[in-house]
Amino acid sequence: MNDLLTLTERHDGDTVVLALRGEADLSTAPPVGDRVRELVEAGEEHLQVDLTELSFLDSTAVGVLLRARRESVDAGASFDLVCPEGPAHRVLDLLGLLPAFGLAV
Repeated sequence: MNDLLTLTERHDGDTVVLALRGEADLSTAPPVGDRVRELVEAGEEHLQVDLTELSFLDSTAVGVLLRARRESVDAGASFDLVCPEGPAHRVLDLLGLLPAFGLAV
């Protein structure tokens, strides 16, 4: 993507895993949403976005993730977020959004 955020894509069975590494913000996050949309439009039914390697997550990136989840679910695809303890988890917890992504509080 760019120097601040990298997106790695792999298949794990019938699930497409998008792993983000670096900083997800106003300038780097929109292509993540675009890629999720492309995958859903291509017929992928199981998507997982892994935030384990994120060092920064801003409100724009949170919005991108919420929109990607909504669009995926609306299209009949599953959307799972992997977000262990760390910077991204803290942001989602502070915003009260862990339950919106099916994550434990």
